[in-house]
Amino acid sequence: MATTSKYVCVIGAGPAGLVATRELRKEGHRVVTAEQSHDVGGQWLYDPNVGGEDPLGRSRFLKVHSSVYASLRLATPRETLGLSDFPFVVKEGRDTRRFPGHRELLWYLKDFCEWFGLTEIIRFNTRVEYVGMSDSDKVGGDLKWVVRSKDLKSEKVAEEVFDAVVVATGQYSHPRLPSIKGMEQWKRRQMHSHIYRDPHPFHNEVLSLYETVISVYCGDPCGANLIQTGSISSTQTGPQYLSMNLLQQLYLPYRHAYLSIYQVLSLYETVISVYCGDPCGVVVVVGNSVSGRDISMELVNVAKEIHLSAKSLDISEGLSKVISKHHNLYLHPQIESLHGDGRVVFVDGSWVMADTIIYCTGYSYSFPFLDTKGIVTVDDDRVGPLKSQAIWIAQLLSGRKTLPSFHDMMQSIEEFYQSRNAAGIPKHHTHDIANFEYCDKYGENVGYPHLEEWRKELFLSGSVRARVNLETFRDSWDDYDLLQAALLSPHFTHSLQPPSQHYWSPRRII
Repeated sequence: MATTSKYVCVIGAGPAGLVATRELRKEGHRVVTAEQSHDVGGQWLYDPNVGGEDPLGRSRFLKVHSSVYASLRLATPRETLGLSDFPFVVKEGRDTRRFPGHRELLWYLKDFCEWFGLTEIIRFNTRVEYVGMSDSDKVGGDLKWVVRSKDLKSEKVAEEVFDAVVVATGQYSHPRLPSIKGMEQWKRRQMHSHIYRDPHPFHNEVLSLYETVISVYCGDPCGANLIQTGSISSTQTGPQYLSMNLLQQLYLPYRHAYLSIYQVLSLYETVISVYCGDPCGVVVVVGNSVSGRDISMELVNVAKEIHLSAKSLDISEGLSKVISKHHNLYLHPQIESLHGDGRVVFVDGSWVMADTIIYCTGYSYSFPFLDTKGIVTVDDDRVGPLKSQAIWIAQLLSGRKTLPSFHDMMQSIEEFYQSRNAAGIPKHHTHDIANFEYCDKYGENVGYPHLEEWRKELFLSGSVRARVNLETFRDSWDDYDLLQAALLSPHFTHSLQPPSQHYWSPRRII
């Protein structure tokens, strides 16, 4: 069958973008992939530099793409995540856990990119700022697309015309925020989990507050500067380490401020305990999905109190165990209102005085660069009309596959929407399609085999353990028989890269 080669732009070099790039090139197309970061990985390219980002992520173009936090580990076993012809195997010198940290998945994507020689066609540090039809009156047929991009290093702007554009910018970067009464007037710290990285800033927040109090109360912050300059180190914990000489250093700045040396000691004991990791601050975490639970469990050892606000108090057994284990972790219903004095009032009438609110409320689809004259719309995160897949895109562009009629496609999409509505799925969850039956049906469009049974069973096994033992499911597992079935399957035995010799020996089971 004769095929046609197209000039295609892929936007994004994360997992979806890399797969699309590979499939398009394999089908014979000429491909350019634009990536705004300095490396591949997309969401999995961890970026700790979030200081310049809007804490609530309300900017049109965000400076930070990744929402990954430092301690993040995968929530599903690595065997289920590997691409069909490129298994996610253990490699010497790297993270060998079945549920590895985020850096291991980034390395997997780098391996994929190197194996298939994709790096040479990726334009790094290139942000796409506009995509539009070159002739908006001609939809279909020989329609061309204008892509305007900026080199983030040189600031140069370039414009090219492509036969097709594949948007693979991900869906976990642009924060989705709730609408809460008083949110704009609440003057204390509010942030979305998009910019959360680790607990350290919460230590610093309290230290800064302490320095401010000292400055106001005593008129001189130089005592607090002892901590900044290293006169007090994190190893000098507790009053037993405060020698008389050090006490004199602490006292001297305030000897004219009507503070006794014992008052100064009391203040500094508080600061040192905070500096060395003792609890501090009251944090409200909104949302109890994956990031909300992870962040709450991480902050519970840092903050004085964690108040987890959830849509439903009907929680999993695993989360219930975590809450009962920690005396400073509380579960609340949704927030009713926020008040200028720091109060957070919940719908049941209870309230707390909080220092920080972290919104773990998910993400929205955002395509600020895309201009389709209304053909593609985003309605409460329902992107339509949209239904696609990397292999199918590649074959459609080459002519190997053909689209159904416009009427049939629109009818199919409408039926899909109706099925989601009938199932009670909110509109903004339209594209959450982690469903085996849906994946298998989708694969049939291009003759793709159904998902392996071992892959489905391992995924479900991990999910069940997470619901029961939220804190330990990643390191305590009992599905060794399923794992063996996976490792003996063609996915691993006939793959391009052989599994590691030491892959999951029985002794690795805890």
